[in-house]
Amino acid sequence: MAAISFTNIFDIINIPLGFVLRFCYQLTNNYGLAIILFTLIVRLVLVPLAIKQQKTMANTVRLQPKLKALQQKHGKDKQKLNEEQMKLYQEEGANPMGGCLPLLVQLPILYGLYNVIYHPLRYIVQLSEETKNRVIYDLFPVLQSSYSSIFGKMSSASQALSNREVEIYAAKAIPHHMDKLSFLPSHMLMLDFNFFGLDLSVIPGWRFTIYLLIPVLCYVSTFVQVWLSTRINKQNNLAADAPGTGGMNTGMMIIMPLFSAWISFSVPAGVGMYWITGNLIMLAQVILLNKFYNPKELAEIYEKKSLQKKRERIASMREREERLAAKLRENGEDETTSETADMDKSDELEDEKPEEIDVDEKISNKKMMEENRKRLAIAREKEKLEEKLREQNPAHVNTNPAKKKKKRRR
Repeated sequence: MAAISFTNIFDIINIPLGFVLRFCYQLTNNYGLAIILFTLIVRLVLVPLAIKQQKTMANTVRLQPKLKALQQKHGKDKQKLNEEQMKLYQEEGANPMGGCLPLLVQLPILYGLYNVIYHPLRYIVQLSEETKNRVIYDLFPVLQSSYSSIFGKMSSASQALSNREVEIYAAKAIPHHMDKLSFLPSHMLMLDFNFFGLDLSVIPGWRFTIYLLIPVLCYVSTFVQVWLSTRINKQNNLAADAPGTGGMNTGMMIIMPLFSAWISFSVPAGVGMYWITGNLIMLAQVILLNKFYNPKELAEIYEKKSLQKKRERIASMREREERLAAKLRENGEDETTSETADMDKSDELEDEKPEEIDVDEKISNKKMMEENRKRLAIAREKEKLEEKLREQNPAHVNTNPAKKKKKRRR
């Protein structure tokens, strides 16, 4: 019954996630296993972003000593400091915000799953809005008698539609009351929220029940995942050079587990199941990424590439400088030859077009001045690059003063 249609902007996320969860449920015929498989698929899709985050983190932390030097040099001038920092990031090909992308992507996915679990008739069973409302209207007496604490005081089905859990209760009642819903096809997807004795449609709440296990496992799995990530970063010396990183990591170990536990208290247990499964997958992902994309090794590779690029830029500037010098020498020889010829014909030229000669001389002098300015600018830029390269790796830079003087004499 793929009559589903977009009714709000969030359906851009909700509908695709609903299709994926429906596929997982049809494959496993178990709501809990469907959520586990759904989580695995989502994490696999996000692996490229996780790899990019790992590389960005290594490249950003590699620049921490240079950023510290800029802070010491321009600490009082905030505008200059920001300009120099952005210039450094551009030169090094680093994006300080690149590591936040995976976290930003996970939030809409979590919100979309929240909507899918609260609206199973619309996004998983995939009933049209009209059919879904008709189901709730026809099952309203059943909902009143079965869930009197929620729907008992409601006078009409229209009031029930405003309850955010009404689709969950209706989905649980449909398999037992198909005689009241003859307009539904017999092959329609029937949902069973049971997972090893746990009803994953139940909201744990602040009650001492077996469902309290879901928030507890959310807290523990999130804490272990953040702790392991922090420990691996310290082993790779990634936290040592980053200012404020230690306090940030401590805050993450406190805030993130509490946040996940608080969320799982107030939403259906299926959302908590997604969070727990995601944390377990993340534990494996952190270990594998550290093995195949070790941040410390990546930082060394990026540093070598940065030095190589700077050496190539210096070599390119030397070539440009030599070409300009050769061009200047050629211009000088041409002018000397022309001056000799002009001396032989000076009497004739004086009488004919003196104004044109003055114009030609001005143009020639102007060209010489422009060439000299270009040569000087290239030489200055080259010296700056050589100075930066010498500060980073003195052994790779030729700093023979005699050679420099010889070039300047040319």
